[in-house]
Order: sequence, then C-alpha cells, then structure tokens
Amino acid sequence: MRVIQTVQRPLILLATVVLAQVLLLAVQIKRGDVRLIRIVAVWAMTPLQSAGTSLIDSVGSTWNNYVSLRKTRQENEKLRKELADLKLRTAHLESRAAEASERRGADAGRAGDWLGRVGEQPHALH
Repeated sequence: MRVIQTVQRPLILLATVVLAQVLLLAVQIKRGDVRLIRIVAVWAMTPLQSAGTSLIDSVGSTWNNYVSLRKTRQENEKLRKELADLKLRTAHLESRAAEASERRGADAGRAGDWLGRVGEQPHALH
C-alpha cells in the first residue's frame, strides 16, 4: 500500500503543478479583449448550466402538473357528487311525472264515467 502511495504522490504533485501552470498561463493570455481563462471557464460551465436549467425546469413542470392533477382530482370528486345528486333528482322527478300521468288517466276515466252518467240520466227520467 505504501508503495502505491509513494508512486502516486509525485504523479499527483506533478499533475497539480502542471494544472496550476496552465491556469496561470490562461490568466495571462488574451484573445482580443477576453482572457483565455474566461473563455475556458465559460466553455466548461455552459454544459453544467444547461443541465441545471433543464433539471430545474423539469422539476418545476412536474410540480405544476402534480398541483394541477390534485386540483383535477378534487374537481372530479365534486362533479361525481353533483352527478349523484342530479341522478337522484331526476329519478324523483320521473316518479312524480309518472304519478301525475297516472292521475290524469284516472281523472279522464272518471270524467268519462261522469259524463256518461249525466247523459243517461235524462233518458232514465222519460
């Protein structure tokens, strides 16, 4: 284990020094009016920023859809209750209409009987 650490330590140190040297050079080099370090930083951060923006947008969209779905469920439940109430009211009104129709039929029959009797009475007196 110590052998690996002793071999890796100089390599890590060398990589760190080279990276630091490249960064220092990038700070000094200019391309037009912009330093190279700024170009490299923007180039490196753009994909991360795009990924972060996409992640935040998708989480926001998911949350909005969840809230909308929850409201839809509540509205659906309210509409189901209203439908059940309307079905009961319709059944009640249909039964009242049937009763009224039966009464009209019965009243018409009684009126016919009464008219028939009224018409027969004068003949019976003669």
